[in-house]
Amino acid sequence: MSVSGADMKINNEDFSSLKTAILGVIGNRNAVELAAGYKAQGLSDKRFRWDLLWAVPNIVRQPIFDRMYKYAHDEHIDTALRRIVKEIS
Repeated sequence: MSVSGADMKINNEDFSSLKTAILGVIGNRNAVELAAGYKAQGLSDKRFRWDLLWAVPNIVRQPIFDRMYKYAHDEHIDTALRRIVKEIS
């Protein structure tokens, strides 16, 4: 089962794990302000999303990747990241 519609291929468990991991990276900082800092540097929204993901400690990130890459690819993960950033902003 996927999260919300045909465009979201990441399953509910992995989406939730991904979101929790990203929230752990953001902590008590404001996601909108962090994203604005990226834009001010001329960096893309996609760069922001993926930098958040890569900031997740490997010990947390790798098991999520191991599960997701069995059935999804980077475009699917980016769709999930886009939704997570939208939800936390």
